[in-house]
Amino acid sequence: MFSQRGIAATRVEDILVAAKIARRTFYRYFASKEEVLAALYEVMTAELVKGIEQQNAGSPLAGIRAGIDAYLAFYRASPRALRELVELAIRSDSLLAPRRRWLREQIVRLLDEAVQSLDGRRLDPLLYYALVSALEGLSLEITTGSDVERARTVVHTLIDRVLGLKGDG
Repeated sequence: MFSQRGIAATRVEDILVAAKIARRTFYRYFASKEEVLAALYEVMTAELVKGIEQQNAGSPLAGIRAGIDAYLAFYRASPRALRELVELAIRSDSLLAPRRRWLREQIVRLLDEAVQSLDGRRLDPLLYYALVSALEGLSLEITTGSDVERARTVVHTLIDRVLGLKGDG
């Protein structure tokens, strides 16, 4: 429902109908649609980190590149919902904010591990936070399918140049 209608327009009633559950069942597990969204966000971010870690086992930064691609691929499936999700997660008073901080910390950790495994360098963690913020900020500018591919190219190039890579890491 969040993908079809957008987060703001989705009502608890819409979720009940789509999930074919009773109101009482819904409220046994969730106090609001925001709690449903937070639960979905937690699952989605855990899967993203897990996928990056699995890919990184193959070659340094492969998982990071795959993670960027997976993150941006969400825009192809549901641009409005993902944009709303990012905007909501950025808000410090959001139920998603703690999980966003966790995700950013995990990606910084994974970037640091990848760079260290490539050439032993220890870079300032703020550099990694800046790269994550660039991806997140750029994702708010995506409005069409062609923007997704352009954003992918820009972020991959940015990472390669900032980290001093040749693009094949």
